[in-house]
Amino acid sequence: MEKISVIVPVYNVEKYIAQCIESIINQTYKDLEILLIDDGSVDSSWEICNLYAAREPRIKVIHKENGGVVSARKAGIAKATGKYVGFVDGDDWIEPEMYQYLENIMEKYNVSIVESGILHNERKSVIDSVPKYDEGLYCGKKFLDIVMPTMMYTGKFFSSGISPYLWNKLFVREKVISYIMKIKNRADFMEDGATVYPYLIQEKSLFVCKNSFYHYRKNVESLKRNPASNIHETLRNNFEIILRAASSSIYRENFINQCKYSMIYHYIWCMPWIFDKEKILAAFGGIEEGSKIILYGAGAVGINFYRYLSSCSKITIIDWVDRDFEELGKNIPVNNPILADYESAEKIVITVLRYDVKEEIVNELIGAGINRKKIMWIEERYIQDPQILLDLIEK
Repeated sequence: MEKISVIVPVYNVEKYIAQCIESIINQTYKDLEILLIDDGSVDSSWEICNLYAAREPRIKVIHKENGGVVSARKAGIAKATGKYVGFVDGDDWIEPEMYQYLENIMEKYNVSIVESGILHNERKSVIDSVPKYDEGLYCGKKFLDIVMPTMMYTGKFFSSGISPYLWNKLFVREKVISYIMKIKNRADFMEDGATVYPYLIQEKSLFVCKNSFYHYRKNVESLKRNPASNIHETLRNNFEIILRAASSSIYRENFINQCKYSMIYHYIWCMPWIFDKEKILAAFGGIEEGSKIILYGAGAVGINFYRYLSSCSKITIIDWVDRDFEELGKNIPVNNPILADYESAEKIVITVLRYDVKEEIVNELIGAGINRKKIMWIEERYIQDPQILLDLIEK
C-alpha cells in the first residue's frame, strides 16, 4: 500500500468544503495525506479547514495569499510526500472507493496515469461521463496508435479522447510535479490540459477506467466569476506548452491540428468576441445589427455570451433560457425555454458547445415548430477547418 497525496485547492467554498473533506477522509483507502490549500479565502472556508485538521491527523492545511488554482496546486505538490497524487476541487466530492480502485490499477499495471469517469451533478440529475476509450491498458504501440492521434480531439467537436482535467485521475507524484510547476501562476484557463497532455505525450502509458468516482458540481457562483483579463495570453502560453511536448514526436503535425480544434472551442467558450472584427458572433455566421435574439444555454459558455451580447448595443437579447432554469434562475436572469417567445426572435443562439447536447436542443426547437434557419451554432466550415476561424483573430 503506497501513500497517496490528495491536494485540495480551497477558495471561498464554505457551502461545500465540509462535504469535500468528508468524502476524502472516508475513503476506503486509508494511507492518505490530505493537503488543504486555503488560497486566501475571505469566507469561513479556512476556519472549516482548520477544524478538520485539528481532529484528523492526515490533514495538513496551508494558508496562502490568493494566487489562483495553479499556485494553490503548486503549494500543495511542493509539500506532498506520497508516491501518488490526486486532486479534488474544494466544491466537489468523490466516491468512497475512488483512491482504492485507482491505486490498485497503478500498482498492478505500473502506469504513469489512470483516468476514470466523471459524475456531473446537475440540480435534478447526475450525468455519468465515462472516458471515450475502451477500458484497459494503453502503452507501447497501442498508446501510439489510439491515444496520441486523438487525446485532444476525437474528430467530434468539443470531444477529447482524454479529458484535460486533473481531478478524475491519479498520477505518479515524482513524474507529474515538473509539469505542474511549468504552468504560470494565474494561468487559470486550460491549465489542467497543459499538465495532462504533455505528461501523457512524454510518459506514453495510461490505464482507462470506465468507473466514475468524481462528483463535479455545477457551481453557479463559480460560473458567475468574471473571466480573467489575460485569457488570450494564457491560452496561447498553455497551448505552446503542449506543442513543445509534442515537438519531437512523429505526431507533431497531428497535435498542431488537435490544438487548433481545442483552441477554437476554448476561445468560443471564454472569448466569443475575439473573432468579431467585422460582424457580431462571426463564429456562428454573424448576426445582423438590430437583431432580436434568444440565447439558449446558461452554463459557463452561456454566461460569457450573455455578458458580451448584453453589453452590445447593436443587438437585443429578448430572452435567455436554459433547461435548468429553476436552479440557475436564483442567481442569473434565465428563464424556462418552454415559455420563450421564439416567434419574436430573429435568431436563437445555442450557447452550448457539446455537440450531442446541441443536437438535442436543435431537435427540441424544430419539434416545437421553430424554423431551422433561425437556429445558430458554430458554422460547419470552421469545424471542418479551424484555421479559418483562428485567422480572424489576427485580422
